[in-house]
Amino acid sequence: MNTDYNKKVNLAIEACQNIDKNLSILSADTDKVKSYVYSSTKLPEMRGASVILDELNQDKIKQIFLKDYNLIEECLLFNKGGSVLAIVPTSMVFNIKSEIRKLYPQETHGLATITVVAEQIELSQLKSDFKAIVKRLSNKLKRAKEEKKAFPVYEVTPYARRCGSCGIRPANYKIKTGQDDTYLCKSCKTKRDKGGSGKTRFFDDFLCFLKSDLINYERILHKCKKLNQNIAIISDTDNPQDLSDISGEDRYIGVIYADGNEIGTKIEELKTPEAFVEFSEKLYDITEKSVFSALAKYISPKNTDDGRIILPYEIISIGGDDVFIILPANIALQVTNQLCKNLRERAKKSGMPQIENITFSVGVTIAKSNFPIYYIYDLVNQLLKNAKKKAKENQNEFKTAIDFMVFKSQGGEISNINDYREQILTDHKERGSLNQEFTLTFRPYFMDEFDKLINLVKKMNEEDFPKSKLYAIRESIEHGKENSMLQYLYMMVKSPEKERKLLQYVLPSTLLEDNRCSVPWIKGKEVPSKYVEYKTPIVDILEIYDFIREEP
Repeated sequence: MNTDYNKKVNLAIEACQNIDKNLSILSADTDKVKSYVYSSTKLPEMRGASVILDELNQDKIKQIFLKDYNLIEECLLFNKGGSVLAIVPTSMVFNIKSEIRKLYPQETHGLATITVVAEQIELSQLKSDFKAIVKRLSNKLKRAKEEKKAFPVYEVTPYARRCGSCGIRPANYKIKTGQDDTYLCKSCKTKRDKGGSGKTRFFDDFLCFLKSDLINYERILHKCKKLNQNIAIISDTDNPQDLSDISGEDRYIGVIYADGNEIGTKIEELKTPEAFVEFSEKLYDITEKSVFSALAKYISPKNTDDGRIILPYEIISIGGDDVFIILPANIALQVTNQLCKNLRERAKKSGMPQIENITFSVGVTIAKSNFPIYYIYDLVNQLLKNAKKKAKENQNEFKTAIDFMVFKSQGGEISNINDYREQILTDHKERGSLNQEFTLTFRPYFMDEFDKLINLVKKMNEEDFPKSKLYAIRESIEHGKENSMLQYLYMMVKSPEKERKLLQYVLPSTLLEDNRCSVPWIKGKEVPSKYVEYKTPIVDILEIYDFIREEP
């Protein structure tokens, strides 16, 4: 165990016992973060909501401990990502709980709350039975959240104007934006004030990271100067002001939502507060640096329609183990792939057994920048749940898994992704006593399979592989397994050598595990004399074909 973590815990215990010999453990967790952040449809409001919650969690709670109650920073064992765990004197615990509970509604006009629980403990328990303490507090938090009353509802009278951002609450302010007037409620106005000016903590931390990544720092700065010679340093760039700023020429954005697998279970297995502090700090550091490293590799500055120079991305949140990023669609899948690799590599080098084998689940949505953000969030959340289910496919070994989907239509025709895939991408056929199921997607993917898919599509783009041939295979699939196999083999014979190599060697052997007898299909699950499954990744390849293009 690192002596720094021992020192931190001992300092916290000593500071509390100087006030009261009785100790308590306090645990808190922010409620319904996503509904607060994504209730507004505009980027400055989303950014502002993220900044407000970040300031509440890291600055305002710290202020309660340090200034209001004269405790020391070490008493806060962890206070990032919307969660808090702290050692406090028992005589102060009631007041500190009350202060933290009041803080969130005050700063967010009643729209964000936090659940706080505490338990008095013996010093011997803290050192010998910390695992049981954390488990009890976790259960208390869950019960307290379930018992909470609903969020406040703001009635909009018939003559009131609705907020132009969230469309839910009555407008209280008129804001001049260019030639037009925008009407905002109190909450959205506060969010916009926070998110519309200055850089976020994530932006500043990303710049600090970039300075250690000299190659990418110089690359980004060089491109900034090509766009505008007056830019001397990267921080001279502006903030994206809307999702359309982040999107590329095709007006598509990508949204990445990643979350660690079984992190709560791993936390409950930690036996000492020192182990908890080390685990929490290392996991947050690994997650943050993995995100920054993946972004640094692929992000490039751009001109907005109104002439500003921006870095086209927005980190909405980085918690201890969860990430939410908005970025251009043409790099979203590559950043996802790199992020997963970074997380695995950094976790293995953590030096802590509980972290070394941590895996993540990731959902990625690609959609038009004018899609409602709450709709995008709902879809990417469904994809994340699919990835989590895939990650736990083998109960003895969790793996990193990714699910993705590209939405090209403007409407909300797809509300349930699994139902859509069952109806559109799955076909059931009966042949005598044998049922056959044909699935036109491999999704969700395990990490190594996803890496192969990305590299395959990247190679196809580099070699200018005709998209029409992929469509021909896709169309032949509609006419049955044998027809698609004949179409594939015919294409193999008629194609030039470059294309043939991609079809013959990259598709069957690299992605489909050398199962040539059924190409472009691979045999999946099979129950003898009853059921057999065949899968093909053709739809997956076609769906992302236009979004894996490297810059020259």
